Amino acid sequence: MKKIITLTEQDLFKIVKLVLKEQGSADINDIRRSKEQLSKSSEAPVSPSCLPENTLPFVIYVKTNKKKLMADLSVDEKTLLLYTKCAIGIIGRETKFNTYTEWSDDVSEFLRKWGTLLTKAVVPPLGKFNLPALSIDKYLNYRNITQSLGPAQFTPETWKKYGLDKKIGDYNYTLDIVSQGIGTIYRINSDYKTILQSGVGTEPSSNPILLKYGIIKDIKGTGNCALDFTILAHNMPLYKMTPYCTTNHPLYAAPCNQSRYSPYDDINSFNKNKLTSSLINSPNVPKDLKNFPGKLTVNQSDVIPNYLPNLSGPTHTGIGYVESIAKTINKLTCVTL
Repeated sequence: MKKIITLTEQDLFKIVKLVLKEQGSADINDIRRSKEQLSKSSEAPVSPSCLPENTLPFVIYVKTNKKKLMADLSVDEKTLLLYTKCAIGIIGRETKFNTYTEWSDDVSEFLRKWGTLLTKAVVPPLGKFNLPALSIDKYLNYRNITQSLGPAQFTPETWKKYGLDKKIGDYNYTLDIVSQGIGTIYRINSDYKTILQSGVGTEPSSNPILLKYGIIKDIKGTGNCALDFTILAHNMPLYKMTPYCTTNHPLYAAPCNQSRYSPYDDINSFNKNKLTSSLINSPNVPKDLKNFPGKLTVNQSDVIPNYLPNLSGPTHTGIGYVESIAKTINKLTCVTL
């Protein structure tokens, strides 16, 4: 029977450090720093005053290749500029304009790009353990881990879903600011068209439920509900970016394409979420509305115009995500193509 060697993320990190030491490199961060040599070079163009420095190579690429990009995307220059600003905003929200990542992301990016070299360097000394060729994809699949990497935090699955492996290149070799920025533009273009086709409007986003109970005063988005949904689709499922209708419960709206809707999977999910729900915990909400809602009936003919749901993420809300990116977009007044 073959002996199975299980590697944790910490084990992988130790292996990388060992190989780097043997190769004469001082620090794994050298790999990340080398990606941005253009923007750090004394010969590099000076970044416009409103543009985060790390995103300059991406903007330069868009400017240089705008005719090809406009043709590929079937958009005009004004729309391409808007998509570019949205991509910068998303990168800012996901990785602070490519200035912050988890150490495990750095390790994974290194392994994806230099996995073959590591296999040659690491596997032979461990041959007595019958260790298979090192593959970060196989390792993550074995551990059932879906990992988002790069400045825009794409997953390998999303990269392939939008055909970016064919349009831009293999995921493992496209974790730089230019590739991920262009990938984000392609993703935005595809999702925006899908969301418009679903019937979402282009007027400013609203959420009358949260407004009624004093949770928000307004939504500081892009001024275009479909575009707000498109931005949110980078972080949350696309199928939720659709027109919303009223239900038989005043606290909940639901996708109009469903006749029945469950806001929560079960009572345990409800109890967990209500601890942090600003709506359920609001003193403005009657007590009889704060119970587990169960499965609701959707009023499919009663569409709420330009409704943006406050979907929940691990540590953020949908409206908060959109507002933070829209704030960045509004600051990029110096960016032109």
